Amino acid sequence: MNDAVLEAAVYKAPGTKTGHRRAHEPDWTEVHRELKRKHVTLQILWDEYIGRYPDGYRYSRYCDLNRG
Repeated sequence: MNDAVLEAAVYKAPGTKTGHRRAHEPDWTEVHRELKRKHVTLQILWDEYIGRYPDGYRYSRYCDLNRG
């Protein structure tokens, strides 16, 4: 195996996106607006989100993305 073959195996081509999100993206503006309402929690909003998109983000990832 030469250097070129090894480099091609290890590194992606320039411009290739890695780590892109595959789950349905929540409307974060709406999430933040709803969180300002009394008695609304992130857990409640996630429950509604996961009800609509069963293959969506799990709760911990949802919380991480909300902070981001």
